[in-house]
Amino acid sequence: MTGAKKGAINSETVRGRDAATVLKVFGEFSAEHLRQSGEIRSCVFLFEFDKR
Repeated sequence: MTGAKKGAINSETVRGRDAATVLKVFGEFSAEHLRQSGEIRSCVFLFEFDKR
């Protein structure tokens, strides 16, 4: 997966779209990618500035 595609997927999931759906749309669905997307989203929301 290219960095640009990964960034687009992460942006969509951080905005609140379902990770499985986004991964399927981009043709990158796998259990590992789903797990990674969840971890990245969780890390982003650990920062206070993203909780506003």
